[in-house]
Amino acid sequence: MPCVINAWVGVGMTNPTLIQMARTYGASDWQIFLKICVPSALPMVFGALQIALAYCWTNLVGAELLAADQGLGYLISMGRRLALPDMVVLGMVTVGIGGALIGVLIDAIEKRLLAGIRR
Repeated sequence: MPCVINAWVGVGMTNPTLIQMARTYGASDWQIFLKICVPSALPMVFGALQIALAYCWTNLVGAELLAADQGLGYLISMGRRLALPDMVVLGMVTVGIGGALIGVLIDAIEKRLLAGIRR
């Protein structure tokens, strides 16, 4: 849902001068949408994607903590039950590195796709 809202806001933030210029040159509504509105909304969409993936990663590990028989959350939970703090720390560090890698990956994709778009 945040991606949809941010996409809507991003399209709404499109510079009206660019839309008017495209109309002056005879662009159709579909061309204006694809060539002007979509690139204008992409930075907002990627921002929402970063937030959504962080929530998904957190919820995944949280669900594994509660009811799973494998995964990082299960590793942390078993480390706690067996009083092995090194296992707990390993799980926490792995969760952190995984989340950071997801963020870096999304950021790299965003930079690649939006190389010519000014923020």
